[in-house]
Amino acid sequence: MGCEFRYVNELPVGYRFRPNDDELMEYYLGNKVLDKPVPGKGVKTIDADEFYKDPPHIIVKKYNPLSEIGEREWYFFVRHVKKTANKQQEGKKEEIVDDENKRVLLEQKKENQENNAITVLLEQNEKNQEKEEIVDDENKRVLLEQIKKNQENNATVLLEQNEKNQEKEEIVDNENKRVLLEQNKKDQETKATVLLEGSKKNQENNKATVLLQGSKKNQENKATVSLEGSKTSQENKATFLLDGSKKNQENKATIDEENKNVRRVGDRIGYWKSTGIKEYIINGDNNKVFAFKIHFTFYKGIGKITPWTMDEYHFLKSPNQENQRMDEWVLIKIMRGKDYNKCC
Repeated sequence: MGCEFRYVNELPVGYRFRPNDDELMEYYLGNKVLDKPVPGKGVKTIDADEFYKDPPHIIVKKYNPLSEIGEREWYFFVRHVKKTANKQQEGKKEEIVDDENKRVLLEQKKENQENNAITVLLEQNEKNQEKEEIVDDENKRVLLEQIKKNQENNATVLLEQNEKNQEKEEIVDNENKRVLLEQNKKDQETKATVLLEGSKKNQENNKATVLLQGSKKNQENKATVSLEGSKTSQENKATFLLDGSKKNQENKATIDEENKNVRRVGDRIGYWKSTGIKEYIINGDNNKVFAFKIHFTFYKGIGKITPWTMDEYHFLKSPNQENQRMDEWVLIKIMRGKDYNKCC
């Protein structure tokens, strides 16, 4: 093997590293995955974070200082560190906990809204009762004053009438007049007292009955409207949240699918984009598919296409293969188009 490496390193000027897909997978990526020596120095090793930090022309120049001398293809072993199964399970558990917390929060909000509606109704009822008591007291006071004035006016009228009668009835002596006046006065006071008490009781009973009936109806109507409004609001909120959750899940699935076909480069420098179509590679010895590659194009900024492209090589995994290095390592071939301009 050492002789082969020395032979490759001693090739004359003008030699080009041009392995086909089958050779790249079997002798280069295959040896890298199995931690065996890789032929020659044509493939550079780099971590994924470093590879996707800069645009392709910077990566090529950084790892291949002589890249400007007629070359248009460059090869890299890129190492991807994926999440472990435990971390993925923890992520799923966190999502379940988040969903449960959201459900509990919605139930708590619903309960709080119902309690708040009842509290508001009770407070409003107390305020209405206080206002009604104040109005009743004021009405009673006005009513008593009016009755008092009426009694005084009636007494005045009766006295005047009695005086006129006394002047006309000269035959009646002074003692009879005095007795008559006293008797009339007592009768008037008794009648006034009876009328006042009866009127007061009737007015109080009628007023209280009307006010209580009106208050009960108002309270029942307010409670019905408030509870129906609260239920409708809660149903609308729940529907809105469910619709929003479904839309978020659909958008997330779409974004995840798009992210599988996009490799971001640096901070808004650009991105590699693929159609997601896999081109399968056949082993030349047994004519079986054992690997695949995905073709990417580099876009500068937010979407300016460039002449830079790349092929990303992967092994196909069978169920009985447990080599984690197959997931960690990919082989990438960067290609520069004929209309290359150094600015991109």
